[in-house]
Amino acid sequence: MKGRERKMKKPIAKILWAGAMLAGIAGVAALVFHVWTGHGGNAHEQRPFEKEEWLHGTSENQLHFPRLEMADDLIARNTLYGMGKKKVLSMLGEPDKKDVQWSETEHFGLLYWLGPERGFMSADSEWLGIVFDKRGKVSHYRLVRD
Repeated sequence: MKGRERKMKKPIAKILWAGAMLAGIAGVAALVFHVWTGHGGNAHEQRPFEKEEWLHGTSENQLHFPRLEMADDLIARNTLYGMGKKKVLSMLGEPDKKDVQWSETEHFGLLYWLGPERGFMSADSEWLGIVFDKRGKVSHYRLVRD
């Protein structure tokens, strides 16, 4: 009888071990995917806009890029909508690029470099693109990647 019980315990132990291994592999895969797609760490934290920090946050040789977080906050709060160009320039300073045809359908009056693209594989940059209407007021703005 003991031999038969041992034979029954071995398959159950193997099944439990295989299940634990699969769960571990799935957990690691989910973590890698989470980080790879830019959802890990501080990828989408927001920081209130601070003019002095914004104006000095343009160096490519820094470890932290506060403009990325402040741009998220500007967008979430709809801060720039309806502002005139002079007020935007007073708030954000001179843009990194002006009058840029980004795509066939989108033209940005002002583009501000925010930092390297967030995520595990950062190959591009993120920008704040601002569109003005015919009256010179901000009608649209969003984050774009090049």
